[in-house]
Amino acid sequence: MRKGFTLIEILLYVTLLAIIMGSILPIALQIINTGTKSGVAQEVYHSARYASERIMYEIRNASGLYTASSTFNANLATTAGAALYLVGSSSSTDPTVITVATGTIRIQQGLRAPVALNSIDSYAEQLIFLNHSTSTATNIGLTLTMKAAATSTRQEYNASTTIATSVELRSK
Repeated sequence: MRKGFTLIEILLYVTLLAIIMGSILPIALQIINTGTKSGVAQEVYHSARYASERIMYEIRNASGLYTASSTFNANLATTAGAALYLVGSSSSTDPTVITVATGTIRIQQGLRAPVALNSIDSYAEQLIFLNHSTSTATNIGLTLTMKAAATSTRQEYNASTTIATSVELRSK
């Protein structure tokens, strides 16, 4: 008796292997794409959260607001020269200027160089400040929309998040 495989056995094994691989491959690709989408979304959310928290910190700790110089009710990401000017709590942080340049949120305190608040993997599509101040309190509303900086049209590389909040200066 000869040992080995017949042609039918080989065809059966190859067909079975093709069916198994055809079932596993789409699942594996879906897992990879889900991981990519999750990573991109986390990066965008982290950038938006960090930028908004830092902006709120600076507003909260400012001594005042340069209302005449500041831009309210306009998107800083699309309006040239638009900025929020805060009175710094010390001479080294006066003025504190918040701007958006080519999608990068920047903060400049006094004569120091501007510092980027978001990573290069995300950009600010919208940053709007609203002046909700009264005679007894200085309150600034903030709406920030961050998007993934990827230029791909593939769904897993597109992420966006919007944060809307309001913060009051402690000094007033």
